[in-house]
Amino acid sequence: MLSMGGVKPWTATMLERTPGLALSIFKASGVERKDLVIIHNQYGINCVTIDSALICKKMGITSIGITSSEFCKTIPQFWELS
Repeated sequence: MLSMGGVKPWTATMLERTPGLALSIFKASGVERKDLVIIHNQYGINCVTIDSALICKKMGITSIGITSSEFCKTIPQFWELS
C-alpha cells in the first residue's frame, strides 16, 4: 500500500481490499515501464496487492513482492475451509 501518513490503520486496511483501486493508484502515480515497483503485504491476498502485481506484469514493469512466509503458514488454506 502506498505510504498513507495520518490515515488510520483500519482505513488503509479497508482501502487495500477495494477492487480496482490499484489501477487508479497506478494511473495517478505515473509509473512507467522503466520503473521498479515494490509490492509489500503481510500475507499478499488483498485486492490492491494482487492487482498491482498483475498490472506490473501486463505493463512489463519489473516488480518485487515482499511478504511474510511465516505469517502465511498461519492462515488457513482455501482447501482447508471447505
